[in-house]
Amino acid sequence: MSSELRNRKNSIVPPKDVDSDIDIEDEEFKEIIKDIESDHWKDEAVTPTRWTKTKTSLREWGLSCSWHGVPHMAQSVSPATILLWTTLVAISAVLFVYLITITVKQYFSFPKTVKLNVCPEMWAEPKHF
Repeated sequence: MSSELRNRKNSIVPPKDVDSDIDIEDEEFKEIIKDIESDHWKDEAVTPTRWTKTKTSLREWGLSCSWHGVPHMAQSVSPATILLWTTLVAISAVLFVYLITITVKQYFSFPKTVKLNVCPEMWAEPKHF
């Protein structure tokens, strides 16, 4: 009868020819740690180039500028919107300069009348007391 009984595998001790779950998890964790350590160079601060510094400074200035179209240019992401706002700002700047020039020319084109009254007492010698 004992020959008819089936021998069961011991579930607590893994067989020697098969890796256990613990060993597999250990290997996975080791690979994860290796990946993290190899990616560690990405955490270091990258020294910005002159172009990056200039671009960042211009963007910050554009966002805080009070001229209506400039913040819109700084907030734009696509090249089409940047081109649109740049065109609008350039046209408005040219028109502004044109209108100021016309106004200044008109101001100086008005006739001027200068009347100079000279009092003879002003040219006399001062009296001493």
